[in-house]
Formats: sequence, structure tokens, C-alpha cells
Amino acid sequence: MGPMVLPTYEYRCQSCNVKSSFFVRSMRQKLSPSCPECQSGDMERVISPVSFKMSSGTGAQSDYYRDSSSIGRNVERSYKKFGVDMPESVRKTIDDARRGKMPKGLDL
Repeated sequence: MGPMVLPTYEYRCQSCNVKSSFFVRSMRQKLSPSCPECQSGDMERVISPVSFKMSSGTGAQSDYYRDSSSIGRNVERSYKKFGVDMPESVRKTIDDARRGKMPKGLDL
């Protein structure tokens, strides 16, 4: 389980124009904010800026998809794990895909 993230809501005081952030324990928690500057209850919720991390395209995960030998690897592992011989047609499809040939009937 990842770190606990508490919702943050931002409000602007309609009396003194101060913008404030309020943390809540749950998105269901009813919030009645008051301005920390002038104590006014005349607060209007504002849209907060959003922050997220974009993948840089580096690291083991992106390398996995760049390596054509990874194509079909999970299929190969599944056959091996369950002790089943891989049909020749599946072997050929994986090998062709690794060489850049699209499988028949796959219109992309």
C-alpha cells in the first residue's frame, strides 16, 4: 500500500482575497472553511494546480518494450510454467513478431 494522500482543497476569501489550502481526512468530509487571515466564512473554492510525474522513457520498464526479444516472453513463460508444449503456430507467430512481421488477421 502506498503513502496516504489527503485531499487538499483551495479556497479564496471573498472578503480579503487571500488564497488558502485546507487538508481533509476524507473526500466525504464536509468542509466549512474560514479565512485564516480575516476569519471570514465567505470562501469560494478555486481550482488547484495539478501535479503529476511523466515517465522519462528511461529505465528497465521502457527498455523491456524497446527489446524485440521481449515480444511473446509472457506467453513463453506461461507454457513453460504449466508444462505444456507450445504449438508450432504460436512459436512461429512470436518469432515473426520479433522480426517485425505482424501476425495474420491483426489489422493495426
